[in-house]
Amino acid sequence: PYCINNSGTIAGSWTDSGGISHGFARAPDGTITSFDPTGSTGTGAEAINASGDIAGLYYDSKRDGHGFVREPDGTFVIFDPKQSIFTDAAAIDDSGTVAGFYHGKTETQHGFVRAPDGTITTFDAPNAAYGTYAVAIDKDGTTTGFYIDAKGSVLGFTRNADGTIAAFHAPKAPNGTTPAAIQNRGAITGSVQSKSFKYRGFLRIP
Repeated sequence: PYCINNSGTIAGSWTDSGGISHGFARAPDGTITSFDPTGSTGTGAEAINASGDIAGLYYDSKRDGHGFVREPDGTFVIFDPKQSIFTDAAAIDDSGTVAGFYHGKTETQHGFVRAPDGTITTFDAPNAAYGTYAVAIDKDGTTTGFYIDAKGSVLGFTRNADGTIAAFHAPKAPNGTTPAAIQNRGAITGSVQSKSFKYRGFLRIP
């Protein structure tokens, strides 16, 4: 299990005896439905919204990764930013807007937001040198995640729906600030690393 919506529907992944992963949805009455996009050699369900739309990624026979949204009726929408060979649809809001990250042949990760009409906007956090990872999105389209700068430092960021990006670093976290989730009021939580490389949680209030 990886995520749950307000109605109690759970989504996640399971692995069969051959080592192949598949997605699943568990309804509030306990009914479990397994699923895979056509041609999948490994499926991961990562996020679910109030309508039951599930976002995630799957691998094809070449082991390239693709983003997907599975609608409640079982219909799949498959997508990739241009030139992507790995797309991770990490988050979905109630409007159907998806946020995540991808990389091309250089393997440097970039963030993206996919609107409900299919329009994909890609972005990089300012000063990102070794990757931008969008991992969560709220009801207003504010995305959060982390990026790695030229010094190898990991910093958090927020990206508003208008494209404005702001970086942040939790106090006493010289070795990294890694957001994991954002609530609809804008509060962000995640983990940080101290000087001794110990992990601690953080809560960032808007």
